[in-house]
Amino acid sequence: MSEEFIEKILANEEGQTFECKRVLKKPSEVLATICAFANADGGLFVYGVADKKQSSGKDRLIGISENPGNCDELLKLIATNFVPPLPQIDQLYSDIINSNGAQDKILLIFITSSKSVHSLISGETYFRRGSQNNRLTHEQAMRLQYEKGAITFESELAERVSLKTLNQRNVEEFMRNNNSEEK
Repeated sequence: MSEEFIEKILANEEGQTFECKRVLKKPSEVLATICAFANADGGLFVYGVADKKQSSGKDRLIGISENPGNCDELLKLIATNFVPPLPQIDQLYSDIINSNGAQDKILLIFITSSKSVHSLISGETYFRRGSQNNRLTHEQAMRLQYEKGAITFESELAERVSLKTLNQRNVEEFMRNNNSEEK
């Protein structure tokens, strides 16, 4: 990774598509950010870089040597703790000189915006707004699925309506008028 790219990471503000954390942050706590990025615009998560509030410049380059097992755990959790599973996540380890002057690495995880709405296996769904991961209610998660086209109203079962109450000719006319003849 070029020195210029590392400088851009350090200069970047946490926001809609970027967040960084030290590796001391528990991997399970990072999953909300990964989920929020996938459900919103995608983003870059960098593990091994301190927040700007904690330090500045190259002093933020802590590296993964602080707790290398957390990186492995995070990647394992990303692969197993989402419903539905996340699409391919790109990850890259980048060599750095950490704040102590030693050779180290940071982990970059690139999350693409998904066409699906993803939840953690615990049932929590998150969406990224600005620099915040917002937990969605069930109703908000359903609305997001409609907005993304993951589900459609036409594919939903109509409750409390029997086939006997439907006029087949009216249904067919409605389908033609709404380009829904396939459903």
